Amino acid sequence: MGIIDSGQFVQSLKGLKEFPPFILLVGDEESAIEESLRNVKILFKEIYGQSMPEFNMETFHGEKDEAETVLDACLTLPLLSRKKLVVIQHYEKSPQRTKEKVEHYCQSENPSTTLVLVCQSRISQPFLQTHWVQQVSKKGLVVKFWRLFDSKRPQWIAEECAKRRKKISSSAALLLSEIAGETQGEMRSEIEKLVLFVSGKNQIEREDVKQSILSKRNQTIWDFVEKIEKGDPKSAGIILQGCLDQGEEPLAMLHLLARSLRKNAGSLGSQKTESLLRECKNADRLLKSGDGTESAVLERLLYLYSLKPLAGRAERL
Repeated sequence: MGIIDSGQFVQSLKGLKEFPPFILLVGDEESAIEESLRNVKILFKEIYGQSMPEFNMETFHGEKDEAETVLDACLTLPLLSRKKLVVIQHYEKSPQRTKEKVEHYCQSENPSTTLVLVCQSRISQPFLQTHWVQQVSKKGLVVKFWRLFDSKRPQWIAEECAKRRKKISSSAALLLSEIAGETQGEMRSEIEKLVLFVSGKNQIEREDVKQSILSKRNQTIWDFVEKIEKGDPKSAGIILQGCLDQGEEPLAMLHLLARSLRKNAGSLGSQKTESLLRECKNADRLLKSGDGTESAVLERLLYLYSLKPLAGRAERL
């Protein structure tokens, strides 16, 4: 078996005569992982039939379900089928005791069960080199879901448009890659809207992107990004408040700030860039947990972004 990238996964699985005993889906690209998991379930039903799915397909959650409950499902024989499918969502949130028991199970698994571990966390080489991951890769598939690099996003967008029988110009794909969100799921949603907007046209141009996504707002996201990158935090702050008032998602605005930060890392300096990235991560946590006022969290980050380092002193945030 082995460790493969997500683009190879479905084809690799289709090429096997039987589902492997283990599948580990790991990475921070949530929507792509969810799509792959749906494909796993569809393919499982095609190969092993759809009889008794309530017994032969079970899903558990790492932070909620006890190790004994999960392992009991793994060790139970399938009903009227050659295989059963057991999924652990958010395995990364499992207690250490559960992880230890699951990793022990990986040494002497039930051949009638395919255990799918969904680990939604950033991929690291030390993690991939751990003994149990290497063990899983020898018996099953470890699938890496990398978040798309900025340079790869326009090509991915073009491929997604092609699936919908649309062509997109390079300038339109580049613009869409800058404003359509961080994840593949967010970008795919904007592509769907864009395809509906152009309707009968076969070729999507930059102007189509601007009209469908940007010009519908009085205070546009595009203006927000432009003001940030021109070093005009006061105007950016006004536009930010306008976007929030019109219902723009705070996390989407945060992602644009983070993208602009990465884009301008060279001019900001490594120390300030690293500090701001930490602030972005903290802002993401505050927005998701509801612990901070949305506008205040984003305005503070915008303020820190605009600060100039003091002459003769190290940059500090």
